[in-house]
Amino acid sequence: MSGVPAVWTASLITLWIVVLGMAFLLAGALRQLGLLRLRMGDDPGALITDEGLARGSLAPPFDALVADTGDRFTFTATADRVRVLVLLSIGCLACRQLAPHINEVAKTHPEVEIVPLVTGDLDSARQFIRAAGVKGRVLVDVSATVPALYGTSMSPFTYVIDEKSRVLARGVANDWRGLESLINEEGMLQAGRPFVTDDSAAADTQPSGITEPQRI
Repeated sequence: MSGVPAVWTASLITLWIVVLGMAFLLAGALRQLGLLRLRMGDDPGALITDEGLARGSLAPPFDALVADTGDRFTFTATADRVRVLVLLSIGCLACRQLAPHINEVAKTHPEVEIVPLVTGDLDSARQFIRAAGVKGRVLVDVSATVPALYGTSMSPFTYVIDEKSRVLARGVANDWRGLESLINEEGMLQAGRPFVTDDSAAADTQPSGITEPQRI
């Protein structure tokens, strides 16, 4: 009989060890799930809104400065490949966090041209670009007219524009998944056929107040 309490004590100790071990494993699993969700975000794709130029409409040309040189650059009506215009603003935290994702998409999608555009004065834009780590050619909208010209007050905001300056897709993309979801959207590049066909009338889908840009 004297051995019974010792057995119960050993059993209780073993049970607590098992419970603590399971709690430790559960905490580790929950932590990993939290990290995974943080990396993926609540919405792995782009947020498609009604804001901005309509799909199929013509994206108007604009003048900007090249950030590193200060040279004048004209975003023209035609190009040799599809362009991904990413509108950024200096005071936007999400824009700064998007920078490494822009760099990654630029490397993994050479079939498109990534065009980051920062709205603000040249010196502030350069500081933003250095702090955010945006690589490659970055344009600066010193006149702060491009967001209004493209019908959006949101940032970051992304347009996918084809070689004939027609809007293929647009939306809010906060990471590389959002950017890729716009690039790979059904009916676009990866689907093997254009969203806007050559015989479509761009003027019919063009929003009022925006005239067809001169082809340069």
